[in-house]
Amino acid sequence: VDMSASVVFRPRELHQALSNSETGIAEFILPAVYAGHVARVAWVRPPWSNQIRDGSHDLTVGSLPGAPEGDRGPLRVATALPYFADEGMSAPAIALEHVQPMALWVGECDAAPTDAMPEDWVLDICLDYFSVNNPFRNDLESKLDANLVALIAEVFCGSGLGWRALEGKRTQ
Repeated sequence: VDMSASVVFRPRELHQALSNSETGIAEFILPAVYAGHVARVAWVRPPWSNQIRDGSHDLTVGSLPGAPEGDRGPLRVATALPYFADEGMSAPAIALEHVQPMALWVGECDAAPTDAMPEDWVLDICLDYFSVNNPFRNDLESKLDANLVALIAEVFCGSGLGWRALEGKRTQ
């Protein structure tokens, strides 16, 4: 969370910082935006995920001031989205330096935007989408029995909402 924005422009240090971070390479998107390589991001989320509400969001990525001479402060995102605030990644736009715009689209695969793709784009496939189960459900199941988890899902998600195939849980 407190990676110096200056590291974005030093590839070896950036790679090392990402390798040592809690979430690893998944944190590469904000540095790519900050460096000016990416301006639009589409997050095709799994059906059970609700960290960021569906739709289009205009964000600003920048660095906080106050770093030592020749350095830049940590990366932050100017947005009202709770996801970034909860992660300690948000700051008011007026507080950011060296800003870059970021257009973020969030939705499920069947709702992906159909407007023309830019000439240059990067495809990042999060293999977690294909290789893991719903971590929230798995956590509940480790503490409660499957019938109670199904009841909780029905109460909070309703049939056909949220956790789609409760009965069709993937086994390994």
